[in-house]
Amino acid sequence: MTDRPYELVIGIETHVELATESKMFCGCAAKWFGAPPNSLVCPVCLGLPGALPVPNRRAIELAMVAGLALNCEVPARTKFDRKNYMYPDLPKGYQISQYDLPLNVKGWLEISTSAGAKRIGITRAHLEEDTANSKHGEGYALIDFNRSGVPLLEIVSEPDMTSVEEALAYVRALREVLVFSGVSEVRFEQGAGRFDVNVSIRFTENGETRWPPQSEIKNMNSYAALEEAVPYEADRLWREWQAGGELRTRKGKITVGWSPERKQTFLQRSKEDVQDYRYFPEPDLVAFAPTRADVERLRASIPELPTARRARFTREYGLSD
Repeated sequence: MTDRPYELVIGIETHVELATESKMFCGCAAKWFGAPPNSLVCPVCLGLPGALPVPNRRAIELAMVAGLALNCEVPARTKFDRKNYMYPDLPKGYQISQYDLPLNVKGWLEISTSAGAKRIGITRAHLEEDTANSKHGEGYALIDFNRSGVPLLEIVSEPDMTSVEEALAYVRALREVLVFSGVSEVRFEQGAGRFDVNVSIRFTENGETRWPPQSEIKNMNSYAALEEAVPYEADRLWREWQAGGELRTRKGKITVGWSPERKQTFLQRSKEDVQDYRYFPEPDLVAFAPTRADVERLRASIPELPTARRARFTREYGLSD
């Protein structure tokens, strides 16, 4: 993409379901894929009045393992928060997530591209519960709540990627780390792994640096989708700017979907600002402090990861990639 008249800036938010037996805040089975619709539910994951959440210890441990494998810091104190928004697949009208005190912060992941090795910053990796699964037909919609409440880890990268090659390398390297460390199976085809890609373009116009509002391409679940959608959306932003479209006056970013059939993005909605979610501490769950002993125990449980293994094989056995 170096022949294009702009610089590409990419950040990725990856959502992965954790490899637990039960859901995040109740005892329902977490292996929802393929189960009969609405067969793995209870008052907690259906959001019924009076049902109280109980945190899944194993989910918290796996989230910490992921953070440590991604070279993150584990803060001395963390908590859950309510993220408030209305959508049919969110039965409570809010999602239990983490806002200002996430479980993991300030990490990095090394990727390898044709230009060599590069570190991609990890802003944070926080725990939350997954939403229900919606299926849309002609004039109707169905909701399966089996997925509601499944433990979900959201890993937010820094906007450090400047090409589709780097974005693909990042997603592949991240999947390797999560699978090898036992955190998640990251089965994209089953919805257990998906990613939102924030696409921006930066260029010089009339001697000034321009950085129009970005687009967030939502819920992609394949490398092929990323490889096609990112350059399409970047070029669309450039064309709209050159045509004098509303991109020149828009304040916030938008979310778009990707249609693999039409090979184009489509508008979903204007992106909410963080204040629109009205975060506040989850009143039914107390804050907690991971101990240093727990952190070191979990760090010791992480096996040799792919990058380290490849480096060792190259060093000890003279093998090439």
